[in-house]
Amino acid sequence: VTSSPAGINCSAGTCSASFNQGTAVTLTASPGAGSTFAGWSGACSGALASTVITLNANASCTATLTAATKTLAVTIAGNGAGTVTSSPAGINCSTGQCSATFVQGTSISLSAAATGGSVFVGWSGACSGSAGTIGVVVNADIACTATFAVGGKTLSVSLAGPGRGTVTSTPAGINCAPGSDQGCSAGFAGGTTVTLAARPAIGSGFVGWSGACAATGQVTAGVTLSTDVACTATFGPGTARPETGWWWNPGESGRGYSIEASDAGGSLHVYFGMYAYTESGAAVWYVATLLLAADGSAFSGTLLRYDGGTGLLDPYRPPADGRAVGKDGRAVQVVFATPGTGTIMLPPPDGVLPETSVAISRFAFVPGGLDTPRPTASGLPEAGWWWNSSRSGQGLFIEVQADSRDTGMVYLAVFHYRLNGAPVWQFGSTGVVQVGGAWYVLGMPLWECAGGPFLGAIGPRRFDCQAAAVGPVTMQFGTNGTQGVVSLNGVDLAIQRFSF
Repeated sequence: VTSSPAGINCSAGTCSASFNQGTAVTLTASPGAGSTFAGWSGACSGALASTVITLNANASCTATLTAATKTLAVTIAGNGAGTVTSSPAGINCSTGQCSATFVQGTSISLSAAATGGSVFVGWSGACSGSAGTIGVVVNADIACTATFAVGGKTLSVSLAGPGRGTVTSTPAGINCAPGSDQGCSAGFAGGTTVTLAARPAIGSGFVGWSGACAATGQVTAGVTLSTDVACTATFGPGTARPETGWWWNPGESGRGYSIEASDAGGSLHVYFGMYAYTESGAAVWYVATLLLAADGSAFSGTLLRYDGGTGLLDPYRPPADGRAVGKDGRAVQVVFATPGTGTIMLPPPDGVLPETSVAISRFAFVPGGLDTPRPTASGLPEAGWWWNSSRSGQGLFIEVQADSRDTGMVYLAVFHYRLNGAPVWQFGSTGVVQVGGAWYVLGMPLWECAGGPFLGAIGPRRFDCQAAAVGPVTMQFGTNGTQGVVSLNGVDLAIQRFSF
């Protein structure tokens, strides 16, 4: 409550002010959020928010404020029977519709209980879900419907195994999460076919169904509810989320892998690069976008080879569309036992060479590079894939590690093409230095290898690395660590992080 002329300014309790005798004072009541003005009493009267009092004597006025209320209405629907009650009390329905008023903003717990052999099917309207008890906040007048069915059946789902995951249903009703049984049973009309979908958490895999669900090994299972049934979804170990960076097999030196995990688009996937050789020994690279299997067991995708492009700083020519590598469309598959170890199943390139399995681990390219925390100074380049967005089909993979003296070291690979369009890769490593607010790589020599392992090769092969015809490389990175410039043979190219 405030006054004009100024003097009164009350928000609670009692306040007072002095005015010259005979002054006409206007009092205005302004209810706060969730409240309404009920009227004046004492020396003031009326229901309008503003009132005028002339002070010929001392006077006392009271402004009454009440909490705003909203209505919650509940309707009982369906051919079954049941009751709905509320906490705080107010709703108590068994047929038709009932309603109650509550102070605006109140959190209400509604509980549905089937009776007489019926089952509770679910909520609709302003309420949703199939849990017997739900919460709703009454910020406005709202209406909810509780549906009960005669001859309904109950589907119960349990989660088992050392892994973690969730199970949901279509139609809605089942919503099981690790550590909680809430929503793990629901009623459906008799004869309804319910499809259950299991989704393992990252690092877990779906093993299979048991009980009334028989589609073991499939992430979905359908069950027709002619009676009350129970299903169990078992989760076990699955592939881990890999660390972004350089990977290798120490026994196959000369061949390596660049791996970056991303959640872009709402699903976990991996962009995979492989630096290897043809059967004739020429350097070649492959890439693949690896998607996580529905059961969480592995990442897999088509291994692609690109040809026909240009060198990193030559006049740009786009490469031809990627050519799938792998007999009969076989995919490359990667399972990560931990964030830093895994196994690759490489597809056979033809009908003669075999599918090969390669154990891989993170590559520490400086002493203690994986044991020493990565330098976190502002502006250091982020680990992962980089490119110039106007030159699709070529790029770089960059990782910075700290050596045993906590000095930043960068490892770089450039994937591009020879003058004849054949894919080629070069690599190098050196220190990074800070000048002002920017980080620089100065005069990094590039190397190029030949003769190493190819797809289908079993065991190590002798390879030879020599200084590349291009280079050395200078790089500069901006203060945000996601943009930079690479200079090769005196030509500059702007680069940025690749978001795939």
